[in-house]
Parts: sequence; C-alpha cells; structure tokens
Amino acid sequence: MGIADDSSFHALAVQFLKKQLKQLAAQHEGIREGIDLEYVHRARVAMRRLRAGMKFFQECFDARSGKRWRREIRRLARELGDARDKDVQIEYVRGALAEIHEPQYVPGIARLLVTFEHQRESVQVRVLKALDRFRLSRTADEISAAIKPMAGGEAADPSEFVLQRAEEQIVSRLDELLAFQSSLADPADQQRHHAMRIAAKRLRYTMEICRGAYAGRLDPFLASVKEIQSLLGEIHDRDVWGAQLDALLAEERELFGSIYGHDKPLERIKPGIEHLRQERAGDRGRLFDQLAAYWEKLRRENLWENLVQVVRARKPPPGPPAGAGNGHVASAASVDGSRKGPATI
Repeated sequence: MGIADDSSFHALAVQFLKKQLKQLAAQHEGIREGIDLEYVHRARVAMRRLRAGMKFFQECFDARSGKRWRREIRRLARELGDARDKDVQIEYVRGALAEIHEPQYVPGIARLLVTFEHQRESVQVRVLKALDRFRLSRTADEISAAIKPMAGGEAADPSEFVLQRAEEQIVSRLDELLAFQSSLADPADQQRHHAMRIAAKRLRYTMEICRGAYAGRLDPFLASVKEIQSLLGEIHDRDVWGAQLDALLAEERELFGSIYGHDKPLERIKPGIEHLRQERAGDRGRLFDQLAAYWEKLRRENLWENLVQVVRARKPPPGPPAGAGNGHVASAASVDGSRKGPATI
C-alpha cells in the first residue's frame, strides 16, 4: 500500500491539520482588536503546529503548494511572534510597576513601559498587514481544500507506514534534543540553551502529531517534553530581557546626548532598569536550576529510553507500561544499537 492509499495516514493528517486551521481561524478577530494577548498566543501555537504538520504530512500535498503554504504561515507567525513577545514584556513591566515600593526605581520602569507600549503599537500595524496578506494568499482555504478529499477513509488502526514514520520522526527529534543536554552543565551557555529550546519544541509538536497513533501511550512523555520546553522558554525570555535592556539604555543615552548634549538624565532612569535586569537574571538562575534538576530526574527514570521503546514497540506490551529504571539515558538512536546517534550521557 502506498501513501496515496494509506487511509490511516490521511486520517491522522486530517485530524491534526483541521484542528490547527480551526484554532487559527478562531483567533483572527481577537488579534485585530488587539485587546486580549491570548489571541496572539493561541494563533502562534496553531501556526507552529500547522507548519510542523505540513512538514510531517508533506507527501499528501503538491510540493510547490506545500512550500508556498509554509512560507506564508512563517511570515504571519514572525509578526505574531514579535507581538506576543511585546505583550508578555508589557504585562511583566506593568506588574513590576504596580508592586514597586522604592521610588528611585519608578522613573526607569515607567519609561520602559511607555517604550514597550509604543513598540507594541507599531507591531500591531505590521500584524494587521500580515493578517491581510495571509487572508489574500488563501493559504488556509487551500490547505482545507487539499485535506478534504482525504477525510472519510479512516482506518481502525494505524498502518505500518504511520507507525514507521512516527518512530523515525520522534527518534530523530529526540536525538536533536539529547545532542544539547551537555549544555545543562554550563548555566552561561545561552546559545545552546536556545537551540535546546527549539529542539524540545520540535519534539513536542512531532509527538502531538503522532499522539493519535499510540492510543495515549505518548501522553506521559509528552507532558515531560512540554515541561522542558516551558522551562527553556522561560530561560530564553530572561536572556532576551538582558539584551533588550542593554539596547534600551544605549538608545536613551544617544537620545539624551542629541537633545541635551550630555546623558545626565540617564541617571534618573538607570536604577529602575538595573533593578529589572537583576530581577530577571535572578529568575533565570532559579529557572535553570529547576531545569537541571528536572532533567536529572528524567535521566534517573530512563524516560527517554522508555519513550524509544514505546515508539518502536508498535503495539502496547502486555503488563504494566514501561516505568522508571535505574540505568542511564542514551541517545534515542543508540538505545538498542540499531542506529548511530549522539553520545550517551
């Protein structure tokens, strides 16, 4: 049986992609209104999953169309990403300003809030243009039309092709994640922590795509991957804060110099900016310790080895599900020696 005749592969594609299209469409009006930041967040997640799904099910679509659809999705997602980042920053700064008790910090934090709000307004203009472009591209309509003929032929059980594809993709994404585990020995390795976050995100979305083929057996592993991605995302946010606060101070210094011929007014806002910098850096340290401890917990439980065993087992084994062990976590590809992969921990 080829892919064109594989009803279970088609059913998995329809189930996943249709859900993401529906979720994305439900956010458009809320994004345009620009009031509730959750609309942007939900749309971003739907678009990330949609892109991952288009890649996973690429054989189901014309190659040229698939490439164009992914490009249009990526363009809109980029603008929504800028909006989401600024929404989160504004929310944090507003909270910090409301709770601050030291008067010397207020001018700097207030200045930062005004700056972020102005930046968000300019981002919203780009977001609206990107939404219009996406609508005019008819990307969502075309994807919906492309998957419509695949609906209705749902198979009772996932085919061997579906399970093989799921195994290959999950193991490959897991190997990508495990390749960055050594970065957890160095709290200052921001570049590899960022790459690890992306790898965790890709593994999560791949597992979500394949979830229906495993009758819930991926759920415990998926919960752990989501937690890892969340912690790495929070750490990355703190790293971004440091760079942005540096940039803000540099811009303010240049502005004051051009207006007054000196940067003495900077001393009025600098204490508040430095206070936020220290607070964000402290948060990062705590989050990193939490991540390292959680990763070690998963290592002791042999979580990654158990995940590979589940996706390679094809069918659930008799007896209780695989649980914690007392061995080490190898790379996914080297669990049973059948494939080469990154070095073990």
